[in-house]
Amino acid sequence: MKPRKSNLELVAAICFLQLVKTCWCTFLQARYAEGRSCSLTTIEDTEPDPREYCTFNSANQKDFHGRVFIQFGESNCQFTMQSCMPGYCYAIRDFSAFLSRDLNITSLNDFRAPPRLTGIFKNASIDGAEFIFTESGLAFAPTRREVTVTYSTKTCAEFYKHYGREHPQACHGKVGLLSEPHLVFSRVDGLDCKAGL
Repeated sequence: MKPRKSNLELVAAICFLQLVKTCWCTFLQARYAEGRSCSLTTIEDTEPDPREYCTFNSANQKDFHGRVFIQFGESNCQFTMQSCMPGYCYAIRDFSAFLSRDLNITSLNDFRAPPRLTGIFKNASIDGAEFIFTESGLAFAPTRREVTVTYSTKTCAEFYKHYGREHPQACHGKVGLLSEPHLVFSRVDGLDCKAGL
């Protein structure tokens, strides 16, 4: 004859299952979260310091390597960079290009090139500049002194779909994946910009 479980054991088992369910739901919500607040904003200064030319306000949020924090699931964000130099090339580097990418078996099976990745950004556009959008970030050549960038970032699940070997897969907070905008002193394929000052 099997001994019956006590009511206390049953209650403990139910509580444990509820806890697992709650943790799992919280995990999934963070992995697929969208509509998070924007990390990059416009510098609201009528007379910007020369160090603030053609850059964004990251609210001094950088990791110990100096990389700018951004978070997964930011939607329809926009910022304006002022005092850019038309004709020169700038870049906002996306350091996720240096992460180990998972092998795309589907592309190997049917001999297609793997799909082009775009790093942390889901989409991006720049008003007031010619631009190129790749997994290495955004490269742009301003056509006027004020440039407006509109972007959305991937959800945590969309990002780690390609970088699954990265550990830990931090979905809740911000990650240091971007550089501040900087001048590029060489030619950039696809952009018409001056090399050097």
